[in-house]
Amino acid sequence: VEKKSIVLEPFRFLKSKGEWRWIETKLTDQLNNEAIKGIVCNSRDITDKKNNEDKLRSLAVLAKETVNAVTISDTKGFITWANNAFLKTYGFEMDEIIGKQSEILLAGPQTKEEKLRKVQTLLAEKEMAEVELIFYTRKGQPRMVELQIQPLFDENGIHTSYFALHHDITEKRQLQL
Repeated sequence: VEKKSIVLEPFRFLKSKGEWRWIETKLTDQLNNEAIKGIVCNSRDITDKKNNEDKLRSLAVLAKETVNAVTISDTKGFITWANNAFLKTYGFEMDEIIGKQSEILLAGPQTKEEKLRKVQTLLAEKEMAEVELIFYTRKGQPRMVELQIQPLFDENGIHTSYFALHHDITEKRQLQL
């Protein structure tokens, strides 16, 4: 079976005003089509798509490799992903945390309920939440954490998930004491 069309690798070109643009091109064989009798070339500008993909790739590397613990949760707060720093900080394996809620998984005797309620209220309003609290490792060791949780939205403004950054400040607080 002959291939009727091919898609060229995206390429970039320089516009007359010095701006680089990315182009995606598809060539379709229409030689047997009596109305066309030729090769049809369709090109489209994919610069914005390419830039967004590059940004997402960079952010994914950053989230994965940062020394701060990072989680992504669904709209109900159930963890869907965590970076290695989260697993190391709290002593869990990935399969132990997926589908769990951070505040239930990590809360303990010194975790302030009023701070958790404040976070839940802000998140219910789809606002960013920042709080300093005590979370616990799998082995029950307390960790002082600066927690930042950001709701994430798709291109249509629909709430899709939460991004949480856990900055472990235990040693800093111990030195201050």
